[in-house]
Amino acid sequence: DNKIVGISTDILKEMFRKSNIEHKKIKLVPWARGYIITKLKKNTLLFSTVRTKEREKLFKWVGPIFITKDTLISYKKPIKITKKNIKKLRIITIINDSAETKFFKKFGKDLKIDRMSGENAICGALLKLKYGRADILAYDMNVVKWIAKTNNLGIDNFKIVYTLQKAPLYFALNKDTPDEIIKKLQKALDEIKKDGTYQKIIKKYLK
Repeated sequence: DNKIVGISTDILKEMFRKSNIEHKKIKLVPWARGYIITKLKKNTLLFSTVRTKEREKLFKWVGPIFITKDTLISYKKPIKITKKNIKKLRIITIINDSAETKFFKKFGKDLKIDRMSGENAICGALLKLKYGRADILAYDMNVVKWIAKTNNLGIDNFKIVYTLQKAPLYFALNKDTPDEIIKKLQKALDEIKKDGTYQKIIKKYLK
């Protein structure tokens, strides 16, 4: 209904409310664009972001929000993943996503890879899996479950065939963000984890 909602969004709104920090409208943009904007533009925040060694000095961080599980996902049928047979598969990744980065490190780039981007990239990727236009998707299974649920694609149809990594997700802020803002947001996040608000938000989406 033209509203941006979700685990991280709801948590962030609670953090802003609790810390009395004013913010502009939350915008939905392609991941790669949001990543670049947050690196270059003051007073910007990107979510949700895996905190990696490569990214550590590019941003300031508040979190963790949640644990992401970057996986390789198929539609219905189990697929054995090895460095040999993956060359035969049609693979979807999301441009600049942590699962894509981990996939490239593990298996390389010289494969049949469809790198997708845009606001509806995940839903589009799941439809490609469903209709046999791709074999596997590299992405976070929690998000896949939510997209499958909200688009009536059937949560149980999508199967994890390989785990790339488990990692904590954070809010990434432009590195020129004042430390005072970082401390206020971190304190607010810690407080909503203690008072039960955080758990209610998680339950709303994943139970």
